Order: sequence, then structure tokens, then C-alpha cells
Amino acid sequence: MFKKIFLVGASVATLAGAALTTAGPAAADSTHWYGDAGYGQFFSSGASLWACDRKGDGYGIVVPWQSVENPANQGVVADHNGAGTCVGVGTGIVRNHHVSYQVCISNNGVTLGCVGPFQDVAS
Repeated sequence: MFKKIFLVGASVATLAGAALTTAGPAAADSTHWYGDAGYGQFFSSGASLWACDRKGDGYGIVVPWQSVENPANQGVVADHNGAGTCVGVGTGIVRNHHVSYQVCISNNGVTLGCVGPFQDVAS
């Protein structure tokens, strides 16, 4: 009896291990907030970054970014358009390469604070 249970348990563990190794990676999209003021978001498919302002308070969301593998590929996307708006940009980061970015709040071109850096991968 013990041998049969052990073999069934081993078979289940083997099947579970096979499922883990054959499953594709989870979606790499990431969203990071700066308090409740707004957020930065990376879409792995298409490698685009977005800055989204959630308040009509005169402040804006700025997302500086850089390719990890190619630091010369960098930029900033900013949204100072007020509540409920977003501005996006294509990064040109190639598949399986990484982006590093921060989410910052700014006022009149002056960065007041940031969260991050965060990393994600283009798919």
C-alpha cells in the first residue's frame, strides 16, 4: 500500500514539475503608482511606457526610462494634462531586453520625488 501511494505522489509531482517547465512566462506588464497622483505603466508587448496623471491639481507624472542592455536608449514620457489623462511612448526596446524606469511627480518642470527604479522585460 505504501509503495502505491508513494508512486502516485511521485507521478503527481513529476506532472506538476512538467507543467511548470512548459508553461510560458506570465505577462510582464507592470504598473507603479506615485501615491494617488498618478502612475507609470510598461506594456511588454510593443514595449511602450505610459505616464498617467490622475489629478487635476497642476502637478504631473514623469516617467524617465532606460534600456538596461543598451543605456544609450533612454527617454522620458510625461503627462501634465490633468485628471484622467495618459501619454505614451514607444521605447524601441527589443524582445527579451529589459527596461528600467521610475515614476515621478513634478511641478513646473521640477521633479519633486520619485519611486523606483522598477524593471520589466519586453516581449
